[in-house]
Amino acid sequence: MKNILLKGTVCLLLVVMMLMPVNSGLAGEHQKIRQVTIYRCTPNGIEEIKTEIAAGDSNYDRKVGKKCRELFENDGEMQQYVDEAAAVALKNPFQNATFCFINSSGKGIHMQIILKKWLFDAILDNVINFLNSMGLQDVADMLIQMIDALDLDNSSMDIVMRSRYWSTDSRTTIEPLTGEQVELNGKHKLIAMGFVGYVSYSHICRIGFAEYYGFALMVMWR
Repeated sequence: MKNILLKGTVCLLLVVMMLMPVNSGLAGEHQKIRQVTIYRCTPNGIEEIKTEIAAGDSNYDRKVGKKCRELFENDGEMQQYVDEAAAVALKNPFQNATFCFINSSGKGIHMQIILKKWLFDAILDNVINFLNSMGLQDVADMLIQMIDALDLDNSSMDIVMRSRYWSTDSRTTIEPLTGEQVELNGKHKLIAMGFVGYVSYSHICRIGFAEYYGFALMVMWR
C-alpha cells in the first residue's frame, strides 16, 4: 500500500512540474523586475537610458541584450540614420561587412572608443588611398558619398566597438544591407566602426559579459 501511495505521489509531482509555466532561464526561476541602465550611442555621443526588464539571475544578461534590440528598433532617430545609409548602400569586396546591423554578445574583453574628428579624417584618408591603390575608385567614391550623406560633421565622429570573445557560447550576427548574413560563434575577434545603437555597458573597457545591438558603417572580424 505504501509503495502504491509513493508511486502515486511521484506521478502527481511530475504532472504538476510539467504543467508549471516555465519562463526563459531556469525552470521555476523567479523573474524579478530589475532596474537597468542601457547606453544609447550616436555620432553625437553616449547617453544613459533607464529602463526595466523582467529577468532571473540566469538570464539577466540575455534580457538586457534583447532590450537593446527593442530600444534600437523603436528609436525613430536610429531608423532614420539606417534609412540614410541604405540609400547609399555599398558592397565591399573584402572580408568585412559594410553598412550592416550587428548583434554581438558574450564573455571577453570589450572596448568602446570614440574617435575624434581629426583621427576619423586621418583613418578615412588612408582607407580612400588604399581603395584607390587597389583600383577601386568607385568604392572609394561611394564611401565618400556615404559620409557626406550621413553628415558626420561633429567633434566626436565615430564609436568603435572592439570585442575579443573567449567563451564558446559567444555569438555575433552581422546582417549587411547588401549580401548574406554572417554568423560568428565561439571564440572570435570583432571591430565595428561607426556604431550607433544600444549597449549594455558604458566603460571604455569591460572584461566579462557584454551585449550590444545596432548599426555599423563597417564590421571586420576574424
